[in-house]
Amino acid sequence: MLNITNLQFRYPESGFQLSLPSWEVPEGGQAALIGPSGSGKTTLLSLIAGILKPDAGKIELHGQNITQLSDTERRNFRIGQCGLIFQSFELIPYLNVFQNIQLPYYLNPVLERTSEVEIRAYQLAEQLGLSAYLQSRVTSLSVGEQQRLAICRALITQPRVLLADEPTASLDQANVDRVMQVLFDYSQSSGAMLIMSTHDPSLFARFEHRLDFSKLVSAIA
Repeated sequence: MLNITNLQFRYPESGFQLSLPSWEVPEGGQAALIGPSGSGKTTLLSLIAGILKPDAGKIELHGQNITQLSDTERRNFRIGQCGLIFQSFELIPYLNVFQNIQLPYYLNPVLERTSEVEIRAYQLAEQLGLSAYLQSRVTSLSVGEQQRLAICRALITQPRVLLADEPTASLDQANVDRVMQVLFDYSQSSGAMLIMSTHDPSLFARFEHRLDFSKLVSAIA
């Protein structure tokens, strides 16, 4: 369960402020963050992931108040609990697609890379239409293929929380449908929470929970 209370965050250099009095997403829920560009959707995802720390308020995720954790503790919590799909794909160009899918296991000693992980990587590649590219360098992929690869990487650790920032932005309609099916199937089968930002009105109805950011943002003079 995600429980946010009296959240305040600002970027002093820009005058941007995000204020969220309260918001809740149940265990296994699917929530959409909607609103104009620059309204704070990516900021909230980063706060929930513990990448950013709020100026005030509480973010409680699965019973853990992440706002009280140290930088190291937030990083370990993120590695163990969260699958991140952000607009900057952060792929490693000298690794092939198969290795990039398993990247969390190369980078984080708290994760153990086993034969089951490799099997899961093959399965994810199949689900997201990347099976033919497993031995290819990521630089040979289209932007849409790189986006799907980043989604595979986010799912490989079987996270309890999926935080997705515009994961369908670079995709054609067929692959939008494919990605949404994979994300919702994973959330529903595993009980993982899905929180996703999107500008696509056609996707809003799929989500039981929605947060409209156009009502949350204020500028500091």
